[in-house]
Parts: sequence; structure tokens; C-alpha cells
Amino acid sequence: MSGQFNGVQKYVQEEYPFACYVHCSAHVLNLAISKASVIPPIRHTLAIVKKLYTFFNTPKSKPVILSCLEAADIAPSVKSLKRLSVTRWTSKYNAVSDFISLMPFVHAALGDIGEWNDGSSTDAIIFQRSLDFEFIITINIIVDMFSYILPLCNKLQQIQIDLALVVDLANYLVAQLRRIRSREHYFEKLFRTCKKYANDMDIEFKKNRYKSSQNLQQHLSQRMHREPCTLTAYTRNVFTR
Repeated sequence: MSGQFNGVQKYVQEEYPFACYVHCSAHVLNLAISKASVIPPIRHTLAIVKKLYTFFNTPKSKPVILSCLEAADIAPSVKSLKRLSVTRWTSKYNAVSDFISLMPFVHAALGDIGEWNDGSSTDAIIFQRSLDFEFIITINIIVDMFSYILPLCNKLQQIQIDLALVVDLANYLVAQLRRIRSREHYFEKLFRTCKKYANDMDIEFKKNRYKSSQNLQQHLSQRMHREPCTLTAYTRNVFTR
């Protein structure tokens, strides 16, 4: 698109020499968010969500999660997992938000599949272990933080953009995020909510230990090596990092 030799802008400027190429602001924002999401807990959480979509998007596994939803007294309106978009964070936000709604049913379905006598059971057991307290708190941080970014992202994707309005919205967003980082009680409230959510799913409050260079497979294989979790540890390593 932006290449000066073979990009679209080169051919447009051949026809319209005074045309000025401007980078897509929404894409630049997506790149900035992706760059900020490389810390291990965020990276591994998104990778697990992506793998679980693939795992349950099969004729054999999909009916299991549907049966868990049908057996529930109160089932969410969402009935299936969504695929994570590689670049578009608006789509990624929707996929992660829906995953949170379905997580108790995903956890239960993995438990049922773990009792099968085939290769799927091993994968299901590993995936169920991966839905630990660190996963719960990280995925809630992702959704909570992106709920602030989403209005700006949507505004930047409109056909007609009011530049002054977008600049004001961006400045307001930065100010909001700075205030959140400096308010300890904000994360404390989120932490308590996640503890209750984990308690409802019988998930222990433990923090995983791993190196930043680990890939997802190494991370999942060491998921049982955990330390007692603390509010301070998660605030430092995930929320304000």
C-alpha cells in the first residue's frame, strides 16, 4: 500500500501528482496496541484463546460445549467462540469478550473431553489447566483496557473523520489510562472480581512462573509450576507493565 516503488500510493500519484499519502490511523493504532501486547501473560492468553477456538471448531468437540450450554440454568446469548483476528483489534476484542462469557462452559466441556479415551483428552486436560487464575485476570484486563480504546478505534475507521474530534478523543484516552495506572483501587476491584470468578470455577489462586522467551508450548507444559498469587505481582507484571 505505502511502497514508493510498487505500492498503491505510487500508482495514484502517477495519475494525481498532488495527492498526499497518509497512513491509515486505525491501522497505526492497531499496530501500537499489538506492540503493547507482547508481554508474556498477554501473549500467551491470546494464543490460548486462539487455540481453543480451533480445538472447539470441529464436528467432534463443538457439540460438547453446546451440550454444556443447553444444560445450564442461565446460558449466555453467545453460543460459539469467535476467531481472533490477526491485525484488527476491534474483532479481537469481540472474540475475547465472548470467550469470557463462555469460559465456564469451555472449562466444563474440556473436563468432559478430558475423560475420553483418545488423543483429544490429553489436549483437553492441558487446555483446562491453562484456564487458571492468571488466564482469568489477564483476559479480563485485556477486555477492560480495550473497552477504553474501542471508541477511538471505531472513530478512526469511519469514512469521514473529524480530525479535531479524534485528537481530543485520543488525548482524553491517554489521560484516562494514566489515571487508571495511578489508581490502585481500580485494579483491586478487578482483582476481587476475578477471584470470585475463579472461585466459582474452582480454580486456585496461583501465579505461573516462566521466562519471557518461552513460547506457548513451553508455557503450557510448565503451567503446573505456580507461586501464590498476590495483588502486587499482577499489578506490576500485567496491569501497569
